[in-house]
Amino acid sequence: MSDRANPAAIDPKCKPRVNPHRTTTSGLSREQAMALQGTADADTGPQAARTAAIVGLLLYTGIRVSELVGADVDQLGHDGGHRVLRFTAKGDDPHLVVLPPPVTRRLDAYLAGRADLAGDRLPVPVGGAGARERRPLVVTDSGRRLDRGAVWRLLRRLAKTAEIPVVISPHVLRHTCATLARDAGARLEDIQDQLGHADARTTRRYDHGGARLDRAPAYTLAGYLS
Repeated sequence: MSDRANPAAIDPKCKPRVNPHRTTTSGLSREQAMALQGTADADTGPQAARTAAIVGLLLYTGIRVSELVGADVDQLGHDGGHRVLRFTAKGDDPHLVVLPPPVTRRLDAYLAGRADLAGDRLPVPVGGAGARERRPLVVTDSGRRLDRGAVWRLLRRLAKTAEIPVVISPHVLRHTCATLARDAGARLEDIQDQLGHADARTTRRYDHGGARLDRAPAYTLAGYLS
């Protein structure tokens, strides 16, 4: 087939325009998110604890899969009384996410069972005494750093078991984190900080659906004027 049959191949202006501030990704509902985490928690086998920890990290913090598999154990720590994970985010920017109790419980259970971490004191203050050599936060059976493909396959398997009719991916969980946090009342600017978005318009892509309409200023004004 020649390029003449494909105008976009010779004229960039013919390519479809993509709005960077809109997304067609669909996140999970609250019930689906809980079902996915529940299925992960009920997983069996030698890496069951890892499964629960991975889903918890992706779902509650919204970190990218590249950030998850690229993170190291010595990036865990405390900041102002909060359990945190520090890592290098997209664009080589340093970033930090808070690890809420549902995540720390699962993550601690996973790390406690890691033979390669036996004797380590976890977590340690970031950069503080007791930090040891950099080791991957999530590893394979052989102790090597887990790759993104393994995380994708894990999520697909869990979604199938949970009978969730969504083509699931790590980004779907990032989207889910943002939309459910917004539905729960989190401010857009706080979600922006957690996800590490430089542009607030990127975060607003996740603020859609019925919950956004429920917060329409028209309702607020109607109540004020009634």
